[in-house]
Amino acid sequence: MCINTVSMPMKKLKEYALRVFYRRQDQAVRGETLSKTQIGYRKIHFGPKYNIAFQYSFLLTLVFMAMIYGLALPILYPITLVTLIVFYYLEIAMIYYCYRMPPEYDEEINNGCLQILYKAPLVASLMSIWMLSNL
Repeated sequence: MCINTVSMPMKKLKEYALRVFYRRQDQAVRGETLSKTQIGYRKIHFGPKYNIAFQYSFLLTLVFMAMIYGLALPILYPITLVTLIVFYYLEIAMIYYCYRMPPEYDEEINNGCLQILYKAPLVASLMSIWMLSNL
């Protein structure tokens, strides 16, 4: 969990730094582009696509791990909180400054994620019973 708190911002920072580097390299001569085609220009100056599936999977994994193992390792709760705060602000910054304009997502994706998250307390309760019992 602590590794996620550090490695995720490092990965995002690397993506942003490479994007800025390639942009600067492309405009090395008097601010004009060195790209020969429109596709090459777009590849350099447009950001990566926003991968919402990766973001949701990261959040679900983080929450479920904290809920399942939190009773045995209470330090997971503050670590998860810090990771979620870092993730939130980092994603806001990356959406504004790095990613392409994300497509219009409807509420179906969000509702599906919430339906999965509603199962987390049940799984946490079952794991807590198992951890605290002598079974």
